[in-house]
Amino acid sequence: MKIRQGFVSNSSSSSFIVAGVSMDLESFKEFFNYTDDEWEEALEACNIPDTIKAYNVEFDVVIDYENEEAVVGKQFHNGSGFYGTHEFKISDFIDSMNSVQVDKLLEKGYQSSIVIGQFGEG
Repeated sequence: MKIRQGFVSNSSSSSFIVAGVSMDLESFKEFFNYTDDEWEEALEACNIPDTIKAYNVEFDVVIDYENEEAVVGKQFHNGSGFYGTHEFKISDFIDSMNSVQVDKLLEKGYQSSIVIGQFGEG
């Protein structure tokens, strides 16, 4: 079973849309400057917060511990699976891609995009 940090629903899966980047957990550790001890403690407890302030910016974070993946950036949708119809305005995507979170990721050398995903059993 996959475990998802933050934005939990009663469904067995949760979906999200984030303007930002997908990265492995080692890159995540480096990006947020975790010490080895802090990192081991956070991983052992599956306790990485769903928002982290770094570089004077508050980042939204979605973690899949089982697959050792993270999505970091500006979240503008979360919910229980992509069932039914969801309507988004183009301005939602544009506003998120123009966020301070995406600007900071670009400054740090990451290529940002719109990440649409689902963690959990679906």
